[in-house]
Amino acid sequence: QGLRWATRSTLRSQKTHTRQLASATTVLDHTTKQKLENLGISVPDKTNEAYINGTIQKLAQQVADSNKLLNAEPLQDAEQISHIAFAFMASKALFAALDIQLFSIISQKGGDAQDGSNNGAGVAFDELSAALPEVPPQSLRTLLTALSSTGLLVSTRGGLRFHNSPAATAFLVRGAKYDFGDYLRFQIDKQMYPFLDHLVPVLTGKVNDGDDKNAQKFINYEEWMADPDEAR
Repeated sequence: QGLRWATRSTLRSQKTHTRQLASATTVLDHTTKQKLENLGISVPDKTNEAYINGTIQKLAQQVADSNKLLNAEPLQDAEQISHIAFAFMASKALFAALDIQLFSIISQKGGDAQDGSNNGAGVAFDELSAALPEVPPQSLRTLLTALSSTGLLVSTRGGLRFHNSPAATAFLVRGAKYDFGDYLRFQIDKQMYPFLDHLVPVLTGKVNDGDDKNAQKFINYEEWMADPDEAR
């Protein structure tokens, strides 16, 4: 459902930019200040052809950017396919870190990234392990390694210390201005992720055949939110 919405939104945006580009090309032919303003483009009193050409180039770039959203670069090798196949592991590592508040703990112990470099002292592994007694040291080590490989954390001093990446500091630390960790934990991990287990029955129309009794409620948001617990 989310993918369908994003695709429709992108298509609408692309059509809008295409219409604007066509109109702007007409404006270039007539070089009229009024028609540019009708496109919602502010035009200085002394409009010249260079200004109009620059406007057209900006609109053309917007169309190109919309195309990129719908058409990624074609994959060339098996490794790129593997990146897609194993991407769920990185997602689950992120969700697990949020569940145990790892990014917040690192932040509380002075492990926020200041400039995104690897030169910061970071927080010692033993200190993190002591702050998370419910997580076995070896399991924590594995999680930290996984998060470092994705760039969410930065490992320093040979993996003895860790600090948050700039993105983790800004968006994943509890209480940060732009923190959206709970959205990832609850909406994505706890609700949307289980939906994907029922993707094949939904795609093949076998939702009502008894092959997957739980798939019916995953057809659309209306069915999903009919459950009061899920809606909350």
